[in-house]
Amino acid sequence: MSKTTHKTFCRFCHAYCAIEVDVEDGRPITVRGDASDPVYGGYTCIKGRQLPEQHTTPKGVRETLKRQASGDFEPISVHTAMDEIAEKIQQLIAQYGPRSVATYVGSFGYQNSAAIHVAKAWHQSVGSPSYYTSVTIDQPSRKIAQSQFGTWSGGTHAFTGADVCMMIGNNPVVSMYTQFGGPPPFSPYARIRDEMKRGMKVIVADPRQSEVANRATLHLQVTPAEDPTLLSAMIRYIVRENLHDAAFCAEHVDNFAEFTALVEPFTPDYAAKRCGVPAADIIQAAQIFGEAKRGVAVSGTGPNMSPRSILTMHLIGVLNTLCGRVNRVGERVANPGVLQPARPRYAEVIGPEHAYGKGPWSRVRGLGEILGEMPTATLS
Repeated sequence: MSKTTHKTFCRFCHAYCAIEVDVEDGRPITVRGDASDPVYGGYTCIKGRQLPEQHTTPKGVRETLKRQASGDFEPISVHTAMDEIAEKIQQLIAQYGPRSVATYVGSFGYQNSAAIHVAKAWHQSVGSPSYYTSVTIDQPSRKIAQSQFGTWSGGTHAFTGADVCMMIGNNPVVSMYTQFGGPPPFSPYARIRDEMKRGMKVIVADPRQSEVANRATLHLQVTPAEDPTLLSAMIRYIVRENLHDAAFCAEHVDNFAEFTALVEPFTPDYAAKRCGVPAADIIQAAQIFGEAKRGVAVSGTGPNMSPRSILTMHLIGVLNTLCGRVNRVGERVANPGVLQPARPRYAEVIGPEHAYGKGPWSRVRGLGEILGEMPTATLS
């Protein structure tokens, strides 16, 4: 048997870890992290290391199959299958209209460079708005809040080199996921450990005593669904103590006075009664975050599945903006683009685009698109 080793990168998730794959007679045998890679340093997760098993499992579908009247599946040629599928789709469109044809793209589909673009183009060609992805399941609130709030073209501060990182309802040590500004998805615990050794302070707001909470400088064990209360109290304290970036706010923030008036009732004592976090801890968190020079608050999928999720995401954006945690003119930005084209970064605001509330509307519940996608909740 001939054995060769190939350097490549893992396509299982958005981390794209550098890997080495041992291949024998055309079959992948072993996957391991590429220890020579200067960024990933040999890291892989269990999902990546199990890729050979996924490729070689006898349970995998190796040919095109068609269900028979008996319920069993029989092999069919690819060309015949494509013709039959195309004919059936034409019948559905003729009988029920274009929106009877739907596509769902899961998280794994994002790792295929052509999948999303081809799917969207195909939907445009047939005139169907019934395009769904996992985004409207696990992170719709973040997308809606960002579109309502606006963004900064230059991007937010990176995790590496930051003074503080606040994680709200996510556990990247296990999930390997966070927004930009949080721990990178590859070897997240090692990254947190190294940055904390350097001096970073980590604040975690989570009802659970999660893995990342156990490693935090300060764990705020907030009552479920009371994240907006906690964030409002922190924002109030930061503004009242003049810990915010007043110059940045004066130049780039609208409705500053109106907003600060809205959070004025959220004193530390009031917030403590609602969110279950001691007032002293709320003040300490606000001081740590406000006094830092670099570092942002981030979240994951958890708060998106909680009540008041859009408000939570909006207030995270407010907290970062009030403290001016964005890249300025002349600063270096992380990776300008390797697996995708580089995007120019400018020190300017990208205004709201109102991603939700536009048609076409779903037949069930009358829900509109979210950033050009129909809510997956209407798919059933």
